[in-house]
Amino acid sequence: MSPTSLHLTLAQLRRGKSLDLKECLKMVCVCMVWCVLILMCLFNVCVCVAFISCTSSSIPILIYP
Repeated sequence: MSPTSLHLTLAQLRRGKSLDLKECLKMVCVCMVWCVLILMCLFNVCVCVAFISCTSSSIPILIYP
């Protein structure tokens, strides 16, 4: 696994620990276009900033520009 993948996985696990199963299983597809350069530039702070909440009832998701 890449360091970026590990950071994102850990961030999602930390955010999901307080959700019930139904909330954890919700999936939202934001963008199917991946930019490798943007992903390679993510740092710890950027990982935290990249997560947003669509609504109060949805889980935080990662948005790719």
